Amino acid sequence: MRLLVMEAGVILFAGLLGSGLAVLIPGRVPAAARIALAPAMGLAVGFPLTFAASQFVSMSVGAYALLIPLTVLSAAFAVVRVRRAGRPEAPSRSHVLCLALALAIPLALFSAPLIDQRSLGPVSYQVSDAANYAAFNDRLEENTWGDEHSGLSPADDRLAHQLLTGPLFQGTGTFPLGAALNAVYGWVALDSQSALMIALLGIGALGCFGLVLTATRSAWAGLAAALLYAGPVNYQLFVDGSQAALAGLALLGPLAVVGSRLLREPIRAGALLGVLMGGILTVYTAFVPVVALSVGLGLAIHLLRERRVESLRAAAIASAMAVAVVCVFAALPLVKNVEYAKAVSDGLLEKRADLATWDEPVAFTEFGEREEVQPEKEIFPPFDVPAETVPAWLAQSRERFDLPALSAVTPVDGAVTVVLLPALAILLAALGVWRFRAWAFLLLPAAVSLVLAYYGFEGQDCSYCGGRALLAITPILAVLASFGLVAGAALIRARAVPRGAGVAAVAGLILIAFALANDRALAERLVDSGYMLRGEAREVSDAASGEVLLEGTGVGHPATSFFESNVLPQLLRQSTGESPLLDWQGLAIALFPEQYPPGLIENPDYRLVFTRLAGISGDRRVVAEDGPYALEERAAPLDVTVVNGVVADIAQRDPSGQAWVTGPVTVLLADSERRPAEVVLGLAGPAAKSLRLEGPGEIVHEGDRALVCVPAPGGAAVRRVDVPLRFEEPTYVLPDEAHELPIPEATLELRSLSASRECPPGLDGGG
Repeated sequence: MRLLVMEAGVILFAGLLGSGLAVLIPGRVPAAARIALAPAMGLAVGFPLTFAASQFVSMSVGAYALLIPLTVLSAAFAVVRVRRAGRPEAPSRSHVLCLALALAIPLALFSAPLIDQRSLGPVSYQVSDAANYAAFNDRLEENTWGDEHSGLSPADDRLAHQLLTGPLFQGTGTFPLGAALNAVYGWVALDSQSALMIALLGIGALGCFGLVLTATRSAWAGLAAALLYAGPVNYQLFVDGSQAALAGLALLGPLAVVGSRLLREPIRAGALLGVLMGGILTVYTAFVPVVALSVGLGLAIHLLRERRVESLRAAAIASAMAVAVVCVFAALPLVKNVEYAKAVSDGLLEKRADLATWDEPVAFTEFGEREEVQPEKEIFPPFDVPAETVPAWLAQSRERFDLPALSAVTPVDGAVTVVLLPALAILLAALGVWRFRAWAFLLLPAAVSLVLAYYGFEGQDCSYCGGRALLAITPILAVLASFGLVAGAALIRARAVPRGAGVAAVAGLILIAFALANDRALAERLVDSGYMLRGEAREVSDAASGEVLLEGTGVGHPATSFFESNVLPQLLRQSTGESPLLDWQGLAIALFPEQYPPGLIENPDYRLVFTRLAGISGDRRVVAEDGPYALEERAAPLDVTVVNGVVADIAQRDPSGQAWVTGPVTVLLADSERRPAEVVLGLAGPAAKSLRLEGPGEIVHEGDRALVCVPAPGGAAVRRVDVPLRFEEPTYVLPDEAHELPIPEATLELRSLSASRECPPGLDGGG
């Protein structure tokens, strides 16, 4: 219920903020369409304004000083405008019903996996962007954009500051509005980030509904467009946390409606276009050339066809209004986009990722081992798919992780999903363009996207860039195919074919059914093999207070361990008000400026430990435990925790928190007495029989169990201890990439971990 309430809160607030602009859309627009377009118009206002305000004030201030007053004024203006217009046109029952379904069904589709797993999010499947969005939403609630002192470590502050103020602007413009909404409603960023993304998807679906309803007057065709918008392409963006892309796509519906009125009402439509362009400029730079070139080409084509002075004057006025509004309303995002474009043309994507992102050398480590920093474009998620399956992806008959070469699927499967269904979508789109010729300009952004995609794949040698350029095509295809459903039904009826509308409806249902089936497949992937910040972790963290040591954040598969490494520290900061103690060598990825190298944990007297590895028993007293998470209290002067060398399965598959050894293990020993100590590990599994030590220590074998004791050299209060385990055969090896997260092999489990002043009796000294 909390998740759904937060989604509704975002959409309601955006709708009120955009209501004043929605009533200003010129021409005949059904009331239900204006209602559907209002939230996207609100985003277009909110993104640039909060972005500009965040340069000077925190969003906890900006929300009440700017956003709430503006929302009240917008809603009041909409009410006055409607009343002055005389008797307002009430939406019909079918319009209201389809409007409700166009929002409710997408929200249900995207909320279902989180509700199933008792999670508010954030979520991650293979890409962990959601963790970063949650972190920066939280940061900007109490800090300004360029604040270098956010209460984190100097290295974290420096990196955050450099990211926000550096040349890689794309993707950061959604931070301030998310922070402002959290301040308005009293939400915590870690709780609301998934709700915000799902709301963006719902707003985009409403935009497509409003566009199709405006063009065709068919609410059912609008519903079809909304459901296709909520298909697997956007589901993929959701599971990988692509918040900025979803924000940009949400604005396409009103952009098309306003664009269709540019020459009829150049002043008003031009101003509204400027507002919407300001929103695009703020949230997603990759869409800026698509929209700008499409508008320019559309106006040029119209002028070449008409060759009338009136058309030239209208085009000039509309263009001037749009540019003027952008320059005033979104001046800062415009400057940032110009800087970003110049940086890309100067070879930004070819630079090392640290120099491209932070403009200074950054140490990049994986579990404490320093790695070479790759060029920026090489760290982007790849989009290497067979070219013949791209139409199936864009038509949403296959989902992103199921795009094998045509030769790799059965003939029937390939014929249906790779050939016939994309052909049906394209045929319907062509029919829709033929019937609704006034909206043929929607082909322009599709064509521009294809050109930019080709440039990304070939010119920039960046598969991610090429794939992102294609994103705008899917909602356009969904809209045009919905036009085609209306056109097809009318054409069949005109030929006196009985049940003509039913034939068109069947075609639409086929496309929607395959899209929703792929949604289900992606939802199952997320539930079965993804990462969600679950209710168990939240409940255990709620029992924590003060300074807490965090153990096991990097123990998952690479696709999830980076996510946990970011999310669990945020969770503990949220619960305790203090940053947790964390050994950076246990992080899947650690980044820090070279002038701020991280050291060991400074406090050896911490009292509490929050562990992701509840399956390891030890000397601590359990305060709270749920699933693989536990909060434990120290009961002895010595304490030892796992740093790295083990892997744990995702919580939904293994709620016990078992730790499976992958090689030599590193542990962290806290000893305020600074005396000699020993670390004792209890291990079990088939590999225990062949287990040996390649360094000092003692080991005892008993069947498929082994007890290992190694010295903790040095006299520091906090010191790392390497346990030099050696196997005759390797245990579980983490793959570089996998669509399905592999289940750890049950070869060698770390059952217990403790520390003492001497090895327990019975060890034979064998090594």
